[in-house]
Amino acid sequence: MCASLLHQSVYAQQKADTTLHLRAQEGLKFDLVRFALPPGTKVKLVFINDDDMDHNMVIVQPGTREKVIQDALALGEKGPTLYYVPQTKDVIWSTQVLGPHQEAEYYFTVPSKAGIYPFVCTYPGHGMTMFGAIYAGIPMPPLQEDKHIPAQQREQASHGAHVHHQKVQEALHPYTLEAPYLYRIFMPYSGPASIAVRLPGEISYCYDAELCRIRYAWSGGFLSNMDLWKNKKDTCAILEGEIFFEDNQKFPLEIEGMDDIQLKFKGYRLVDGGYPEFNYELNGVAVSELTRPLPDKRGFTTTYRIKNNNRPIKISLRENLVITSRQGKTKRSSLIIPAKKTREFTIETIIKNI
Repeated sequence: MCASLLHQSVYAQQKADTTLHLRAQEGLKFDLVRFALPPGTKVKLVFINDDDMDHNMVIVQPGTREKVIQDALALGEKGPTLYYVPQTKDVIWSTQVLGPHQEAEYYFTVPSKAGIYPFVCTYPGHGMTMFGAIYAGIPMPPLQEDKHIPAQQREQASHGAHVHHQKVQEALHPYTLEAPYLYRIFMPYSGPASIAVRLPGEISYCYDAELCRIRYAWSGGFLSNMDLWKNKKDTCAILEGEIFFEDNQKFPLEIEGMDDIQLKFKGYRLVDGGYPEFNYELNGVAVSELTRPLPDKRGFTTTYRIKNNNRPIKISLRENLVITSRQGKTKRSSLIIPAKKTREFTIETIIKNI
């Protein structure tokens, strides 16, 4: 597929001191993870997305990369319109989001103050592994000792192209994460618009944004990116645990009187310390969905907030599941939530026979 030129900076008439080519590649990485330039250098950036996923490139203040990543995640449903770039003084410069196999030219100026300036892809789930550094007037250390680049590249510099499994895991988690947190990544048994969510208590689930639902949940470890890092095509993240819940039946929510289900994903926002609250439209009605783990039980609670709805909500009961709610009553094969209580209600799902 030929790349398309998306964007020409308004500063294109300025003369650049140097031209830099930067490629986003499969495996959530940049082909160039560091470069040295004198402070104040005017740069023409040719940004090329060789991947099948969306990417951007954001230059941030020294020491703020991890904070900017979290600020980008907190944008929630505002993220797409802001190209997943938080409006903060920590951000020095940014590109737009490039789609798969697209190319764009941009112009920026290296900060005048000497320092090490991180650059990162802030698209949700990418920034933990997809980053690098601009050395402005600062000598670069040996590649294998450079803590400002992903662990994967340091390992390759030390031992060649072969990467051990435990080092792949270090690259997936370049700093300590505490649940809940999420990755936007290709997942098995799910569509391309998947989001992996890690919950406290060693429980994780896969949310399919295209279908606006949890596809499955597993317990134990979280994910391995080993095959993605090896640049294997048509690969997904590897589940490091055992699936204990999956749902391939019809959409679980139904507005009474509307048999034809129409869904439109509207993004998500992080609440209560990092839990994603997913937002979508069900037959034109705005729905927010927030899932938490059940303490001491194999299951979870899901809180729904539904706006401008004047009809009861039906929740399909599932085999091997106990689904209850204080706000609803069971009738035949459904849990019925009265219209007056659909503004906010919580259901509890316990997996049986485990």
